[in-house]
Parts: sequence; C-alpha cells; structure tokens
Amino acid sequence: MKRNGAGPGPVDPQIVPYYLLIVGDPNSIPFRFQYQLDVQYAVGRIHFETVAEYAAYAESVVAAETGTLALGRRAAVFGVSNEGDAATRLSHDELAVPLAEWAASQPGWQVEKYFNGDATKGRLADLLSRDAPAFLFTASHGMCYPRGDRRQLAQQGALLCQDWPGRVISRRFPKIFSFPARTWAGRASFRDDRDAFCVFWSGHTAAQRLFGVGNSAGDCAEELFWGGCRSG
Repeated sequence: MKRNGAGPGPVDPQIVPYYLLIVGDPNSIPFRFQYQLDVQYAVGRIHFETVAEYAAYAESVVAAETGTLALGRRAAVFGVSNEGDAATRLSHDELAVPLAEWAASQPGWQVEKYFNGDATKGRLADLLSRDAPAFLFTASHGMCYPRGDRRQLAQQGALLCQDWPGRVISRRFPKIFSFPARTWAGRASFRDDRDAFCVFWSGHTAAQRLFGVGNSAGDCAEELFWGGCRSG
C-alpha cells in the first residue's frame, strides 16, 4: 500500500481501488493481511488449484457483466432447524423465515422457501447445480474438526442439513448429513448467481486460534485452508 501511495484514512480510489481481489492461497497471502486490508477496503479472495478453474471463473465474470449470462429473478431461502438444537431453531425462526418473507415482498422476485423437512442435502445439491436460483441464502450449522483429524481438510465447514436427526436423537455426524464444498465443486459450474451461507467455519480455518476463551487458544490445523475445500 505504501508503495502505491496509500496510507491510513479515507480510501482514495484514484490511488488504490476500493474493491480489491486477492488471488492466491492463504499460506502465500495470509488471512491476517486480508483482514487488515479489509478495514478500509472491500476485499475478496479466490484460490483455485488449476489454471482451467481460474479461466472458467474469469469467463463467467465477463459473461455476467456483459449480459450474455443471466438468471431470472428467482431466490431461494434454505433454513435448517434440527431437532433439539437451539442455534438452528433461532436462525430458522429469526433469520431465515423473516428474510424469506421480506424477499417475497420485493417486486419482480420469485422466492422459494426450503424449511424443516425441505432443507435436505439432496435439495441443496440441486440448488447449487442444475436448479440454481439467482440468489441462494442458507442458514445451518457447519462441521468443525480438530487438528489432526483426517476429515478436517475435506469436511471442515460442510453445511449440516436437515437430514441430521438432531442433538436429542444423535450426537454423531456422518457425512451423509452434510454438504461439503468439494461436493459442490464436483457438480457446479460458475454461474451468474449470488450465494450467501450463514454458517460457522464456512470461510476458512486458521492454523492457530488467536482469540480463544480460557484454555481454548491453540493450534487449529496443520496449515491455513479454506473451510470445506482447498480451493474456491
């Protein structure tokens, strides 16, 4: 930033653009740098493992911005409420349902609601692939695994769907109940849609827990990575 003549204070887009995109994995460009930059700027990040994936992403952005790729004004709200789980019941009742009601009142939008028994892993797979809406919002738990667990890299941040029977019935979390990013990556191509996932551990996993409570601070993972998938 200093090299480009930018310093503390209000952003001057004539010097450094307000919207910035980081391209690279978190080991090469740390999350700490990204979040410090995010104090003043609107910062995003992409990270893919192959040149072909970067090319597909770039092509979809150009197509969306030039109007050659567009989806109808269709939105979907996907709200999980697992049995005996206060957190998902609260996010369902106070977040997902009111959001769906508000969205349905917006002119020109068709809004689909997937709550309780309809908020299944199979339905989410459809919404993220062949039946994709222009806007998708989900509210659920995300899977979290400790350092050294063989499932951490592939499953961290996976969306826990309504298929899970809930805390009252089971405290086990087989992967058949959750939807990891790698499953999505295998089904979906880049599209002109917007997805918002309200879920813990869905963005990334730091190597260390820097802001632990009590004795909870310590190592989280062998290395930094995006939750649920190395790329994307």
